[in-house]
This record gives sequence, C-alpha cells and structure tokens, in this order.
Amino acid sequence: MNEPRSAKSNGAQEIQSWITEVAPYVKSLAPNQLVTVGEDGFYQASNCQAASANPSNSGGGGAWPLQTGQDFLPNHLVDGIDFASIHMWPDNWDRTDQAFGRAWLDAHMKDAWYLGKPVVIEEFGKAQGGWMAAATETYANQYSYFKLTYDYALGSVTSGYGYKGIMFWRWASVDAAANNGGFDEAATICALLCLSLL
Repeated sequence: MNEPRSAKSNGAQEIQSWITEVAPYVKSLAPNQLVTVGEDGFYQASNCQAASANPSNSGGGGAWPLQTGQDFLPNHLVDGIDFASIHMWPDNWDRTDQAFGRAWLDAHMKDAWYLGKPVVIEEFGKAQGGWMAAATETYANQYSYFKLTYDYALGSVTSGYGYKGIMFWRWASVDAAANNGGFDEAATICALLCLSLL
C-alpha cells in the first residue's frame, strides 16, 4: 500500500487493524519478502512526536497529519512489518525549511532505535518552482534539499543507526517533450540537471 489514509474519527484504529491483519497474512504467503507499511510517517496526537515532528504550514504540529490515520510507531511495531518507511514532501506539506527536514529525519531515525527496525526514506522529493511549480523555489534549493536528505541518510547508514535506504521521486530523461507539467514534473530530477551539478 502507498500512503494509507483514513480521515474518519477512528481512522488510526482502522489503519492499525488493517496492518495487524494483513502484514502477517502477507508474510505467511511470502515469508522471504520484505514488508512495510508504505506511509508518510505521521504521528497521532497521543505520540509525543506529533507536535514537533508532524508538518504543518504554521510549523510545529498541525491538524491535517492527524487526519491521515497514520501513526508511525504502532504501525511499524506490528509482527510481519520488516522495516519502517517514511516519505518526505516539503513542498506538498508547506514546510520547505531545512530545519523541518532535519527534525523530520531526526525523529524517525530515533524511532528506528525504538522499533529495532531499519528505516527507508521510501519516497521524497523537492520541486524546483515549489508546490505545483509556483516559481517560489529554485534548482539550487532543490539540490540543497536533496543534498541534506542524502547526507543525512548516508551518515545514518555508515554509522549503522537508523536509515538503511533512500529513494527519490523521480528520475526522467532530458526530453522536453516528456514534460507533463505540474508537481510530478517539477519534482523530477532530469539527467541534464544532474550532470550539470557534478
């Protein structure tokens, strides 16, 4: 599953029940396959991380992550979940400041120790132009955010603590005809840009 959501008042319980039922079942069918939740990594209000780690446009918490039904720690403590996963979308979440990025990565790296499981930054991106290519962010800002995230992950991997993998969204050719517009295109790293940064 990718980014499970339930905005119901009992959404967190529904998602937790689903993970608790499905993860062991998947492992029973494919015991050698690695299983994870595939969530963003938000915290519910009952978790002390919620106020400081969840994104919001005002900084430091906010209601909308609580309405996803995700709860990072209990979701990944389930038997059958082999590793934890997080996503990081500073533009979508209206938190493009790198201080938020560091706090988000820190919180989940510390939780990896508590979980006793590795964490993969399963999906992240930073758009040039900002949210929906609104021209508020530059290529340099995009590169800087990618560097922050990769440096963080690499430091964690080499120290043997926390993060064990990272995947960005998304890679594409340099063909201008491939431009589909919108956020996906703005968050795409093109070969030409990457070569120019070397």
